[in-house]
Amino acid sequence: MSKVLVTYFSASGVTAKTANKLAKEVDGDVFEIEPIKEDSPILKVEDKEKLILSPHIAWASVEARGRLFDEVISNIEAFYNGEERNRVENQK
Repeated sequence: MSKVLVTYFSASGVTAKTANKLAKEVDGDVFEIEPIKEDSPILKVEDKEKLILSPHIAWASVEARGRLFDEVISNIEAFYNGEERNRVENQK
C-alpha cells in the first residue's frame, strides 16, 4: 500500500495532469478535491471520525482487480462450456 497521497483541485484539468504525473513518479495515490455542495449529505454527518473519503478509484485495489479478472475468465469459460453463470436477463 502506498504511503503517499497526492491531493489536488483542478478547474481546468492542468493540475490534474500534473498531480497524476507526480503520483506516478512517487508511486502514490491521487485524490481530487471537489467543491462540496451546500446540501451535501457529507456535511450532515455528526460524527466526522466515522467519515472516510476516498478517490473514485478506491474500489480498484490489486486484490479487487484480481477478483474481477478471475470472474471475467470464469464467465468466458462458462459461456464456451454452455453453462449459465452470472446471467442477467431482461425482465420485460
